[in-house]
Amino acid sequence: MATVAATTGRRRVPEALPLASIQQVLQTYLQLLEPLDTTAGKEETFAFVRGVLSCLEGVEGKVAQDTWKDAADYLRLVDAAAVSYKRLYNRRFLTSHIAPSWYAMYLGTRDRLPFGWNYAYGLEKFPINGLWEKLQVSPQALTASIIGTASLHLRALLNNPKFGTPEVQNQMPKQCRIDLKICQDQLTRLFRTVRIPHKGMDSLRWTRRDNNKVLVLCKGNPFVVEWMRYNVTDAGAEFGKIHMNEIVANARRIDALLREASQLSQNRRSPLILAGGNRDVWARAFEELWSQEPSRSALADITSCAFGIALDSQSEFSQCLHGGVHPENRYPDMNVMFIVDPTGSGSCNVEHSWGDGTATALATSFIHYYCVSCEQASLHTVNMPKLPAEDLLLNIRAVNFGNNISSRILRNIEETRGVHLTMVKELRLVQRHVLTIGTKDIKKCKVSPDAFMHAALHVSQKRLFGRQRSTYASLSMRNYHHGRTEALRTVTKSTQALATAVESAQHKQAYSAEVAACLQMASREHTNLILKFRSGKGFHVAIRLMSKLHKEIKNRFLRRHVRDVPCNILRGMASTEKFLFSSPLIKELSSDYLSTSNVSVKGVSTFSFPPTHPDGLGIGYSLLPERISFTVSAFHSFGRPISEGHRCDKERVADAFADTLQRTMQDLYDLSRRAPQSKL
Repeated sequence: MATVAATTGRRRVPEALPLASIQQVLQTYLQLLEPLDTTAGKEETFAFVRGVLSCLEGVEGKVAQDTWKDAADYLRLVDAAAVSYKRLYNRRFLTSHIAPSWYAMYLGTRDRLPFGWNYAYGLEKFPINGLWEKLQVSPQALTASIIGTASLHLRALLNNPKFGTPEVQNQMPKQCRIDLKICQDQLTRLFRTVRIPHKGMDSLRWTRRDNNKVLVLCKGNPFVVEWMRYNVTDAGAEFGKIHMNEIVANARRIDALLREASQLSQNRRSPLILAGGNRDVWARAFEELWSQEPSRSALADITSCAFGIALDSQSEFSQCLHGGVHPENRYPDMNVMFIVDPTGSGSCNVEHSWGDGTATALATSFIHYYCVSCEQASLHTVNMPKLPAEDLLLNIRAVNFGNNISSRILRNIEETRGVHLTMVKELRLVQRHVLTIGTKDIKKCKVSPDAFMHAALHVSQKRLFGRQRSTYASLSMRNYHHGRTEALRTVTKSTQALATAVESAQHKQAYSAEVAACLQMASREHTNLILKFRSGKGFHVAIRLMSKLHKEIKNRFLRRHVRDVPCNILRGMASTEKFLFSSPLIKELSSDYLSTSNVSVKGVSTFSFPPTHPDGLGIGYSLLPERISFTVSAFHSFGRPISEGHRCDKERVADAFADTLQRTMQDLYDLSRRAPQSKL
């Protein structure tokens, strides 16, 4: 079903996507579960699901067991409740799918947020060599100023209704254009939301559209900076001298801030550390801090900022993951957090559960354009007059929580910091660049680059672990209000056949028709799953919603809120819980042994995130014309068995998988690439 967007004023409201029917959910369940290397209870579950499907579809000539009939009746009840629930929230929240389910899952989480819920984008090294000396500012201050100025400029453009029109987009540099087919509500949260902790469920604070306040963290000490803005240009205007003046002026102010902060000690007792821990603990501390001054004013100032910039005191590849060994220099509740080290290298942390991948990619591309343009624009601003030293610190104020923080909160800060440092110590992150293969080369294999990457991932896990287990891939939903709603599971029959074909190939560097055919079949299945899930017929969102409704129905029945429940409904409820909602096979299918995501845009050099499963791997990759880059992360406690023939310490599983994946990508390319035919 094609989705057509309706437009109300400047807001584009997507047409509601259909919720997958119970028949479609069960059929997809079988399709995704069958190729997984697991056997416990599989045959019995398959027989049950197929029997229920025959009852739901009214297959003639097939003798239906009473258990199947009862389960079919109960699932019809759950399905009707799911349709009503979705219709209600589509109308109330103007969403195209079931955003409240995802929204509530994130804001309602009380435990410590998993490390894997935070993405880290390594920004390409800015071409500012010599420029910072010419402008007489530090590399760190110049990079931070470029990031801040570009981000606020982008936000001003996003707030202009004309920006989302083809006429203005055609005037923008190519890398700074937006996809007009996406629901543009995805972009409205960028640089505008801060998560506020509460007991029970958190909320969001939306900053004003004209707000130019930026949170700057240095050595764990927070500062609120009123960004110096010059004339804000309309959409489509040139990126000329006005913005360069802004960059130079704010770079000098940040240098002054760095000098001021150099006299301060490292603040390891910042209450902001609690934002990365248990949400109930943070909510109680926030409530207590809000009840007194000066901590109330401090929180009000911090949560009113548009985004954050962390000025780190050292360079480290994994530092961008929640601050590494300095969690006090991060604020995880901020929608977007940029990090700049003393050399001028930049990175970005973004909370991906908001579906902000598209928006963040736009921001990094915009920042990259600014950096590339700085060298030429600076020629006109080298002689820009300096402000007096006392004026540089105007509208920059240190945030002070005061000295009356209770001993309970201080104890919670120490405990949260300790847990964080333990997790950082237990995490291994490695990076690889495959320079011999790029997207232009993969075309020779006649498959899509993303399908090629996932095929290589599954062959690699078969090689290293001996089994292909459930793999998560984020799926962008263009017409979805919150940007992404579905988990794509990419293990298929074809990836299993491909792994067998690659391993049986005798000459790994010669073309193999069998491997090429298996790879193309895997690519077709990969594409078909994407098309199916994007049309609203996915599995995980629907089964999550139905599971929640099942629990609610069960609780009401057991508490006797509903009387005279038919016996067949009660029997159906018990059997569906056993074979579907509480089945270990559902848990296996939903486990992210390989958690993967793709960010392939200008301005991003590395993309990483920790695993979301204790025995899993976090794999971020970028598919670029000249190379493929990827990162692999794993915890030292990784417990998944290694197959025979491979030996590695569990602390080095990330290295072993990265090496295996790099070798597999080369093997897969050599085996499936057709040699150019002679013209003779």
